[in-house]
Amino acid sequence: MNKNAIITIMGGQKGKDIDDSIEFMTDGIFEKKNGGYRITYNESTMTGMDGSITEILADDRFVIMKRGGPFSGSMIFESGTRHLCRYKTPAGYMDMSVSTSEIKNRMTDKGGTIKLRYLLEIGGELISENDFNIKVKEVAR
Repeated sequence: MNKNAIITIMGGQKGKDIDDSIEFMTDGIFEKKNGGYRITYNESTMTGMDGSITEILADDRFVIMKRGGPFSGSMIFESGTRHLCRYKTPAGYMDMSVSTSEIKNRMTDKGGTIKLRYLLEIGGELISENDFNIKVKEVAR
């Protein structure tokens, strides 16, 4: 069953030409699904992906982030593994890879947290080291 939630996203990236962080809160939903959790929320102008919907599927081994809309694609995070993905943007397609060094999934039926640490490559070039933290808090309907 879908549960309403307040979702807080905190992200940071550091690289050769990048040292940036972002934090925002949004409404969304979450539910227990297939032994893990699914979290869904709308992106905002703050993330630069306004009009896109993000779905995060998290279990004990993987976190899969799917986006639909003007920015779309899927990223698979698995600790110790490099995954390739293709991302669609309004400017065209980007081939990327993510190499995940840490996943901490502390989701429960009341909400919880997910923490990711990963390297991002675009076109075979290391772009940034990234931290992504999501906090989900159930709210009454």
